Amino acid sequence: VIHLITEAERLGKAINYNIQDFEGKTTLIFAAKIRHETMALFILDHALKQKDFNINLADQDGMTALHYACALGMPGLATRL
Repeated sequence: VIHLITEAERLGKAINYNIQDFEGKTTLIFAAKIRHETMALFILDHALKQKDFNINLADQDGMTALHYACALGMPGLATRL
């Protein structure tokens, strides 16, 4: 994911960080759910550059990236969110 984001930015391509999968998970939510804090912070840093990024999107269980960060013990990510 990190390589794809970096390459897209290098090529001047926009990434829609609000896209959700069949369970309602965005890339940020997925990264938080699998406890990959480094990836989640990288995604967050790049997503925040877009004015239409919705940090509060929730999956089908009603969980946001912040919920997963808190529930799964990632205080650094939770603070940033």
